[in-house]
Amino acid sequence: MKKLFHFIILFGALALTQNACVFRSLSQDKPEPVTSLKGSGTVDKLPFKEAWYGTYFQEDKVGFSHFKIEPAGENYSITTDSVMRLTTPKKTDEISKKEKATVRPDLTMVEFESEENQNGKELKMTGSIEGDAFVVKANVKGEELTRKYPLDEKLFHSSAISLMPALKGLEEGKTFAFNVFNAGTLGVDKVDLEIRMVKGLPGPSGAVWRVKNQLGRSQIDSWLNRKGLTVLEKALGGSLITMLENEETAVAFLKKESRK
Repeated sequence: MKKLFHFIILFGALALTQNACVFRSLSQDKPEPVTSLKGSGTVDKLPFKEAWYGTYFQEDKVGFSHFKIEPAGENYSITTDSVMRLTTPKKTDEISKKEKATVRPDLTMVEFESEENQNGKELKMTGSIEGDAFVVKANVKGEELTRKYPLDEKLFHSSAISLMPALKGLEEGKTFAFNVFNAGTLGVDKVDLEIRMVKGLPGPSGAVWRVKNQLGRSQIDSWLNRKGLTVLEKALGGSLITMLENEETAVAFLKKESRK
């Protein structure tokens, strides 16, 4: 059981880092004034439904992620594919993940299923609402673990961390909090968000909003464009960076040998 829990924690780190952007030179023209963005209110009205990101660790490209939102009956499915490859002088570790989450129009959780692989070791996990509880089941090499979480408040999938600002609206100084299921700790954690305008010229990829995301002891700083789409994200004190890219650029690193 101890090995299973450690394995889940390792894969969970990848689940919380799935947003990004492409750096560009800043324009010398006077920027357009930034105005507050009214939230979409529901998933179907989000101004974006798909994005590709590249992941960098200390300036070396180590991975990519891709998310897509599609209708699923009265609800919506959010599919995520990601790969992270870390190379040391003695070995290369590759972590890949495929996940599908079904959410209601307000982003609250209905169910999710994920399959992750680290160097041939698979972790499968599912979660669903059963009565007044959220039930999670994990399986690694035949070893199973089941946990139940009472639904005292609304519960969201981890993808809501990047989508919630566009859903709720962007305004200087706005703050809000919500609960997400954290696959890394197999627990339900509170997320606190604080929104600020980018001062001066827009940042990379037209970033005009900065969002501070606090999840337990972890802090992730995100930069969003005028639509509310995350274009840049920094974690681990700035060592881990994700950036908005196109599909070709995002997956290009798979054809190259990672720097050791």
